[in-house]
Amino acid sequence: MKKKDKKNGTSQGNLKGAVKRVFSIRDKAFLLSASAVAAFFLCMVSFPQNPLFSRGRYQGFEVGVVAERDLFADRSITYADEEATKLKINAKVQLVPPVFIVQEEISERVKERFEIFAAIYSDGIIAKENPQRMYLGLQAALPGMFTREDVDTILASDNKLELVAISRDILETLLSRGVFNIPENVPGMNQGTIEIWYWMEGEKVRQKINIETIVSRQNLALAVSSALENKNIGPGELKALNIIVGALIEENTFYNADETEKYRERALEEVEPVMKTIVEGERIVKEGYVISPENMAEIAVLDRFSRRDNINAVLGTIVILLIVGALALFLLNPPVARAKLST
Repeated sequence: MKKKDKKNGTSQGNLKGAVKRVFSIRDKAFLLSASAVAAFFLCMVSFPQNPLFSRGRYQGFEVGVVAERDLFADRSITYADEEATKLKINAKVQLVPPVFIVQEEISERVKERFEIFAAIYSDGIIAKENPQRMYLGLQAALPGMFTREDVDTILASDNKLELVAISRDILETLLSRGVFNIPENVPGMNQGTIEIWYWMEGEKVRQKINIETIVSRQNLALAVSSALENKNIGPGELKALNIIVGALIEENTFYNADETEKYRERALEEVEPVMKTIVEGERIVKEGYVISPENMAEIAVLDRFSRRDNINAVLGTIVILLIVGALALFLLNPPVARAKLST
């Protein structure tokens, strides 16, 4: 019976010890948590410019309102001006010229078509064919490109055979420069420059040109006249050349939206933010003056940095207090305390 009572007493003692240890752990955890919460609120209250309970020295200002007090920067700050950076990015995007690419296969097709015309026309001149027969020959080889009236106008020229060589030179010149197809609402066309890509001797060439110098269907007659500036060409020949070139030429240069977008993305990657500096002691707002958007932007930056510093200081203090609290709990733990007192 005594052994049994002894065992029961031992079991009850172990149970009480376990319960005591559990409550001791809970008490310590509660005490540590309570200390953390108390430390947090103590720090928040102790900071006059804390981010939760105080409006701070940078509050109370509004755009368009007369400032009731001077405001000086309490620190030096270098920061990225978001508004200025947006303006810079927008300008960079607008400065990227739209990309137009020359389709060489179209140029070759036009040249082949011209040689067909040249052969029929030259043979007809040499054989002294009548206009109707030459017209039918052109219709058979190049249907729909020349009317009977066109053939009559070409044959009315004084220098009939010279028209072939001159029109060939004009076509090759215009095709090499590009005959542009310009769709409506192409982004960037209003800045006056475009970029043309073409192949020369197996290499891709990229060239920026003034939009006023490009050739299209709309100004083709002017382009033909410009190509003949140094040649002694009469009105009849000029009219015949315009007919030949206008009938055979095709647009061979087209806007490429994908390459233009890639070009813009590369340009944006190179844009660095606009950096501004506020010097400590600099007057941000002057009493009695209306607060401008620029003033307000600087106030917002200073306020943001002030709040960040306050939060960092609060968190740093909490961490220190928690470390001190944990150390105190460890040192005041009965086994440790007894060991310290016994030495």
